[in-house]
Amino acid sequence: MTDTPTSVRDILDELTGGLRPGDNVVLQSDDETDTDPVLAAALQPKPDEAPLVYVSFQLSPGEVSRRFRLGRTPDSFLIVDCSTRGQDAEPAAPDVQVQRLADATAETVRSTLQTITHELGPGTTYVFDGLTGMQERWNADEALSLFLWACPKLYEERTIAYWTLRRTVHTPAFLSRLSQATQVVVDLGRAGDRCWMELRKAAGRPDDLLDARIEFVTDDGGARLVERSPAARQGVGKLIKQQRTAAGLSQAELARRVGVSASALSQTERGRHGISGDVLIRVWEALGVTLSEVHAGRLTHRVFPRSGRVLEDAQPGLQVETILEDADMEAYILQCSPGASGNRPFFATKRREFGVVLDGVLQVSIGQSDETLQQGDAIVVNEPLRAWRNPADVPARALWMLLS
Repeated sequence: MTDTPTSVRDILDELTGGLRPGDNVVLQSDDETDTDPVLAAALQPKPDEAPLVYVSFQLSPGEVSRRFRLGRTPDSFLIVDCSTRGQDAEPAAPDVQVQRLADATAETVRSTLQTITHELGPGTTYVFDGLTGMQERWNADEALSLFLWACPKLYEERTIAYWTLRRTVHTPAFLSRLSQATQVVVDLGRAGDRCWMELRKAAGRPDDLLDARIEFVTDDGGARLVERSPAARQGVGKLIKQQRTAAGLSQAELARRVGVSASALSQTERGRHGISGDVLIRVWEALGVTLSEVHAGRLTHRVFPRSGRVLEDAQPGLQVETILEDADMEAYILQCSPGASGNRPFFATKRREFGVVLDGVLQVSIGQSDETLQQGDAIVVNEPLRAWRNPADVPARALWMLLS
């Protein structure tokens, strides 16, 4: 238990491993006010005064001003008012520009966002308050369609965009589709005077960040951290320690074999820090953990050690690491450089292909269709790719398989 002064933005950064340009952050709550601490932190003026756009279906401009105590310069903040609450009894704060959409259809909102993103460019922060209001005004399909259109567009603009919703109003299928498309999902709630956040998805971060929970109390614009529950990190750390102890290895020896510092390994075992997928694989290899069983006298599996495999240049901006090649299946790790693209398939083959994105974003063209795949997304391809592209400024990695 702690009582540490901090800020809500610092808490969100700790929970997610730090927000990154391009992140779409879905904030899920049972009550719309549960998202207020995070939105208030997002709306606060920053030294660089980067533009901020607030697209509101829930609150009128005056309510936004009152609830979040804005202090920005007039040319740095725009409210796109899509609410149905009519003209405010009192006007919006003078540090706000307001663009009212009296006829806020899905088409007019999309057109307005297209214009705004073109004018303001990369680096703008967006707040969409929220998806529940969109669904209530239109319907679930149109609300989801707008999100699926905006999410990759805002990613390419290298923005940070916050999207709010009330969990109980939306179907599991709706929430699942949002989670597949977005980069970050955070559950929020309140119990008494305590607020809490739980991380449900954070693309490109270690898996052991997931399901971590932080409780805090808001305090005059700041926050006091009350309790951390990094359950997933602690679980992975405990498992590593158990396997290391069973193998009779010291932390220093395992760290040497894996290629990390003993201090970093100690922090991981205690649940203080996460661990990347590549390092975790090296840990299991060093400990001899195959996660398979060998039944007496019968081979039940094949292991393809990572050691000795190398990335080879296949196309400009594309490197390929061969995992296995046999008559039944071929498997590769693809690494696409930031901004790289190609106008031919990854492989010259007539086989069916299966791919899953491990990190980053990968766009592929098949036939007349263009698909944007984010971390965790998978695809089955029945005809050769026409083209591929990594639209981000970080590498994209994918597991790619050629099937029999």
